[in-house]
Amino acid sequence: MPSWQNQRLGSFSSDNLVFPVQIYLLHYDTGAKRLEPWVASSWTKNDENIEFTFTIRPGITFSDGTQLTPEAVARNFDVFGHGDEKRRIPVHAQLSRGYDHAEVDGDKVRIVLSAPNQQFLVDTTRINSGLVAARTLDLEFEEAGIPKNVISAGPFVFESQVPNQQVTLRRREDFTWGQPSSPNKGAAYLEKIIWRVLPEVGLRTGALRSGQVDVVRSIQPSDEEALLAEGYRILAPQPPLGAVNAANFRISNPLVSDERVRRALRIGTNLRGLQETALTPRYLVSTSLLHTANPNHSDLSGLFAFDLTRARALLDEAGWAQGPDGVRARDGRCA
Repeated sequence: MPSWQNQRLGSFSSDNLVFPVQIYLLHYDTGAKRLEPWVASSWTKNDENIEFTFTIRPGITFSDGTQLTPEAVARNFDVFGHGDEKRRIPVHAQLSRGYDHAEVDGDKVRIVLSAPNQQFLVDTTRINSGLVAARTLDLEFEEAGIPKNVISAGPFVFESQVPNQQVTLRRREDFTWGQPSSPNKGAAYLEKIIWRVLPEVGLRTGALRSGQVDVVRSIQPSDEEALLAEGYRILAPQPPLGAVNAANFRISNPLVSDERVRRALRIGTNLRGLQETALTPRYLVSTSLLHTANPNHSDLSGLFAFDLTRARALLDEAGWAQGPDGVRARDGRCA
């Protein structure tokens, strides 16, 4: 079971499990690409992006019954910004950038940075920025990542798990503080969510058809049409903010240390052809390194345009000559 400690989050499986349990200072609406209130009912910032003031919404409680107060918010952000050496908790990868301190004034929390961070508000909505109760903050790093120890104020709470098989989340009946964009401000419609581990992708379609599960994720492209014909719906979910599926170069590898080689591999890969032959129309062709839901997304598809002639020329320039068998080599070594 992956750790649920905020600074350790980031894997696909842990993100799916933790998000219904956690609550966040602000909410980012990926459809409208805008920030909305959540724990903070309103906020302001200065032009330099170094001072941020949040008005904390009253009446929110953590799942252990304690109040989510401005003091609790300030303590969470101090841990995000500075970590906790005594408990071996590292700093937050994004919110620690330029973080100085948080101070409380009535129902307001003022966060002060030592350097500008234009992304600060959006970073409060990331999957690893959930607010947790004092009982969780008081724990050592390893203990704080055990699911039953993660106490937050989301619409669900951890109920049980069977290691490497399933995790059960139970709804909070007293939950009345949903995001503004949600039509349901009260308790979740579902009584429970049971996540089951099906590591073999081929088993997921069978589990769905046999009624063992109600929803599956990451099915094989070859199964899509058959499921549609049987009346199932296939949806393209929005990933958590900051998540992206990408193939990255390890540029310390001599094979790709030359920028011309990396550019050649990029434009020599026919993304549209890959979609049409190996995937389905529901697998969208990339237009940027950032997901389209990201507020900083811009269409850079021209940089990914397939250009086999230019790719071959770049490899020639980089010294990778094509032999009579079509395999390229440099200095007598094949790639």
